Amino acid sequence: MKRFFILLIILFSCNTYAATHYISADDGSDSNGGTSWVDSWLTLGKANGNVSAGDTVVCAPGTFTEQFDPTDSGSDGNFIIYIDSLRYNNYNIDYPLSDWSVIIDGEDTRNYCINLNGVSYIKFIGFKLIRANTALFYDQSNADDNVINQCKFEDLNDNDYMVIINGEVDVTSNLFLGNGVQAGALRIGGGGGNPVCDIINNTFYGDFTNEVIRMQDDAAVTIKFKNNIVVNTSATASDQLIEIDDQFIDDINYNCYFDTSTYTSPFRINSTDYSTFIGYRTAAQIFDGDAESNSFCSDPVLQDISTICTILPSSPCWNVGVDVGYGNKIGWWQGRPGQILSVIIQ
Repeated sequence: MKRFFILLIILFSCNTYAATHYISADDGSDSNGGTSWVDSWLTLGKANGNVSAGDTVVCAPGTFTEQFDPTDSGSDGNFIIYIDSLRYNNYNIDYPLSDWSVIIDGEDTRNYCINLNGVSYIKFIGFKLIRANTALFYDQSNADDNVINQCKFEDLNDNDYMVIINGEVDVTSNLFLGNGVQAGALRIGGGGGNPVCDIINNTFYGDFTNEVIRMQDDAAVTIKFKNNIVVNTSATASDQLIEIDDQFIDDINYNCYFDTSTYTSPFRINSTDYSTFIGYRTAAQIFDGDAESNSFCSDPVLQDISTICTILPSSPCWNVGVDVGYGNKIGWWQGRPGQILSVIIQ
C-alpha cells in the first residue's frame, strides 16, 4: 500500500506543472491568462516567461505578424510544444494533415519568423512560415534538442536559405516550396556550432537559385538524411541538388531526387562533383545506402504542388523509404505525421 501511494505522489508531481496555453492572433489579448480560448493570449511573444518545461501552447487559425524569439526551454522528456489547433485536436489520426492555417508572417520586414537562441527542447508543429528577410527558421549554435515537424516554408524574399541550423534540430515531415528567390531550402552548419540533425520525411520542391540543401563545414556534424524527396525545378548546369563539405554524415539513404537532366554533377562533396552518391561511397564509404536507395526519378508524380503537394500511387517515390517508426514512407505527406502526434503530445 505504501508503494502505491508513493507511486501516486510521483505521478502527480510529474504532471503538476504541465499546462496548456491558448493563443489567438485574431481574438486574443495579452492581458488575458491564456488558460482557454476565451482567455487566450494574442501573440506568441506573450508565451515568453509564462511557459515551462512540459507545457503545450495551442494556436488558433490566424496570422502572427511578429518574429518569435522563445526565451524558455523545456527539458529532456518534457518539451515545450507549440502546435496548431487542428493537429492538437486530431493527434490520433493516421493520415497527414495538409492544412496550414496558423501562419507566422515576417512581412518582408523582419529577419526571421522563428529565431532560436540559447533555448532547447522546443517543438514547433504545424506552422506556415513566410516572408522573412534572412531565414524563415533560424537556429543559433547554442540552441539544442529542438524539433520542427509538419511545417510549411515558402516565400523567403532573400537569396539565402529557408531554414538555417547551427545547433541540434530534427527536421521531420515538412514541406519546403521554392519560388525562385531563395538560394536553397536548408543549410546545416556554417555558424560555428556542431549540428546534430535528423532530416527525415521532408519534401524539398521548387525553384532554387543554388543547391537545394547545403551541409556546410563545421567542427563536428552528425546528420541522418533519410526518406526525403529533393527537387529543383529550374536548376542550371552549375547548381547541385546537395552540397556537402568536409564533415561526417551518419547515414544518407532512401531518398529520391528529381533529375532535371540539366545537372552535370548533382552532388558536390568535399569540393568534388559526383553524378550519384554511390560514386562517393565507393571512395570513402561514408554513406550506408546503395545506388538504389539514393535514386533519381524522371518524374516524382506530384500534384497540388503549390497548396498541399500530394503524391500519386504511380510515383516512383511511393512506399520506397526505410521504416523510421511509421512505415516505409517517403516525403512529408507519406510520413503519416498524425500517427506519431500522440507520442509528441502525450
